[in-house]
Amino acid sequence: VTEYYPTVHSIFQQLSKENKLRFDPFCMQVKLNFINLRDKGRSQPEIFEALVEWLASNTNDRKDLCEIVISYFIQKCEVFDAIAE
Repeated sequence: VTEYYPTVHSIFQQLSKENKLRFDPFCMQVKLNFINLRDKGRSQPEIFEALVEWLASNTNDRKDLCEIVISYFIQKCEVFDAIAE
């Protein structure tokens, strides 16, 4: 997580500057999915895996890359307050 964090953060900043990604709405989507999974009583590993699958299916990207992005949000503690505690 710590190895990729600066790179992912930089990419998100650049995409936002280029208006290719609206970070706040994207972050809210991830958070909403997290809340829905948490409220269903899913465990932390189940939530992580479900979020990775959700991102992969919506971006048609590789699962390992989606794991890095979801890990970024966990590390950033913007979305996963319950997991980060």
